[in-house]
Amino acid sequence: MPKEARKPSTYVDFKEVKAAVTIEAVLERYELLDDLEPKDDGYTGDCPFHEGESERPFHVSLSKNAWYCFGCEEGGNVLDFVAQMEDVSIKGAAQLLAEWFEVESTRKGSKRRRGKPKAVEADPEGSEPESEALSGSQEAEAERPEPTEKASDADPGAPEFSNRPLGFSLKNLDPGHEMLEPLGFDRATVEHFEAGYCGNGMMKGRLAIPIHSFNGELLAYAGRALDGDAGYKYPPKFDRSLELYNLHRAIEPAQAEGLMLVSDVLEVWRLSVAGHANAVALMGDEMSAEQEALLTSFAGESARVLVLWPETAGRDAIVARLVSQVYVQTMELEEFLA
Repeated sequence: MPKEARKPSTYVDFKEVKAAVTIEAVLERYELLDDLEPKDDGYTGDCPFHEGESERPFHVSLSKNAWYCFGCEEGGNVLDFVAQMEDVSIKGAAQLLAEWFEVESTRKGSKRRRGKPKAVEADPEGSEPESEALSGSQEAEAERPEPTEKASDADPGAPEFSNRPLGFSLKNLDPGHEMLEPLGFDRATVEHFEAGYCGNGMMKGRLAIPIHSFNGELLAYAGRALDGDAGYKYPPKFDRSLELYNLHRAIEPAQAEGLMLVSDVLEVWRLSVAGHANAVALMGDEMSAEQEALLTSFAGESARVLVLWPETAGRDAIVARLVSQVYVQTMELEEFLA
């Protein structure tokens, strides 16, 4: 699982945070201002979240205290920006901003404070932006609705939207980068899965792996850590519990062979190298109702699912849910590949 950014547990008022913290101060904290070009009432530059082909797609409006990227069609206020950069929910972003900029709730009789953030330990995974200030309807489009009380009370890790296709794809991913060598896959395998080392953006320094819907639409990128940590980073609005990794490739071979189910994305790669094109991954240790429906719907004519998983209570729970709908076999992955 990806590491979560520090999330203070104190109460925080979304409106107060947005009123107290400017987008300019946030960009300064991430050391992005030097790479942006001042224009009109804001800045333009490269998008911190994707590698676009268009010049200066990232727009910042100081008067609206908002940002928008015409490449990835994402935008919003300071809460949305930090949510993207830190891979947290809107609530988590508000809590982080309140800590960094010493914003305290007036409901508790405290004062709000503007200005530069206090020093904190962080190495944000962002690249430099580039665009031009928002104007007219573009500014209105970049402003998002205020978080509702219901949303603020939700689980900080819960997604707010269903998965939608991306409006862009990452460019210049390097499938032969030396940082990928310890993973043990050759360049051809990395290219087959359309992945590669990412040099900037929120996946900077990671193996960026595209995730598709069952019908092949590009939904997100998973960022596999390369520093000895086996964790993954996912975009904050992407709900991986709604998808099965590699299902769009596995559907055809599964018609005759059924599906192989693993938990980790790179385990799908290992099975592919061994000649098995019908493997899918949950991208976690638990199976959601949506993933269960996908498995049983695409298990092929044999209606068979081979669960390649260590013997754990979690695996037994998955098997118990599948066994009444499809034929289930279990085996440990290492044993299967031996």
